[in-house]
Amino acid sequence: MKLPDPVFLMPTNSTNTIPAPLRCLPSFKNPDRISVAMLASIHGHDDIDEFIETECNDSVVMACCRHGCEVEPDGRCEHGCPSPLLALGII
Repeated sequence: MKLPDPVFLMPTNSTNTIPAPLRCLPSFKNPDRISVAMLASIHGHDDIDEFIETECNDSVVMACCRHGCEVEPDGRCEHGCPSPLLALGII
């Protein structure tokens, strides 16, 4: 899966829900949260699937957090940001 270009406005449809392809874009509800795509990019990966395979196969993974928190694969950090696996709905 190719990473999307950075987006600064999150489009919604008429029911005010985020379309499925855009779920990995930044969330403005939590100012500490970053997208899975951004987290992958920070770790030098151009592909989310590659990032998940290489970086998210341990008992502790990076959270989708701008503070660089680490969490369990099914957890959230102290800022409320989920693991990439949780954010993508894999867990």
